Amino acid sequence: MTHKYIISGMSCESCRSNIENKLNSISGVKATVTLNPPEAIITMSKHIELHMLQAAVKAVGNYYIEIYNTDKPKSDATNNCCNTKQNTTYTMQPMVAGKYYCPMHCEGDKTYDKAGDCPVCGMHLVKSPEPSTAANSYTCPMHPEVTQQGPGVCPICGMTLVPTKPSLTEEEKNFKNLSQKMKVALVCTIPIF
Repeated sequence: MTHKYIISGMSCESCRSNIENKLNSISGVKATVTLNPPEAIITMSKHIELHMLQAAVKAVGNYYIEIYNTDKPKSDATNNCCNTKQNTTYTMQPMVAGKYYCPMHCEGDKTYDKAGDCPVCGMHLVKSPEPSTAANSYTCPMHPEVTQQGPGVCPICGMTLVPTKPSLTEEEKNFKNLSQKMKVALVCTIPIF
């Protein structure tokens, strides 16, 4: 049986190679992974559940795999084995405006109400962009060649797109917060010296 899968989260040749090696390490699987388009052609000797493939790519990094759906009914039973209702598809959900999230997506699509640090990796949480009525240009921080009108997700790496012009109000808030922390640290440090 040969099936086509979509893999999201790949951003470089190293990602592609790691995923391909991990999938090929599964018994009875011969996989070919391409970066552009981000997909995998997997030939299996026996049926392998999607959750097993997802566990394999998750072991390598923050990647998601889902069956390529052509929305056409299949008459051949061998091609139909992975198109059952019990299989789960893994897709990145759109970010909720005004919430904070980890840019590394350590916990998937989990969002937080307050700013702070990610409890898993320690990275600073990023605020989801607010929807705006004006047509703003957004770009990927990792792939500046990717631009689009309005917020969204990078088709190459899956990161949330950021506005090309930084929001001054958000920067001013961060500056004020950091300067206030510095003043408290300075007041506490002077007596020690």
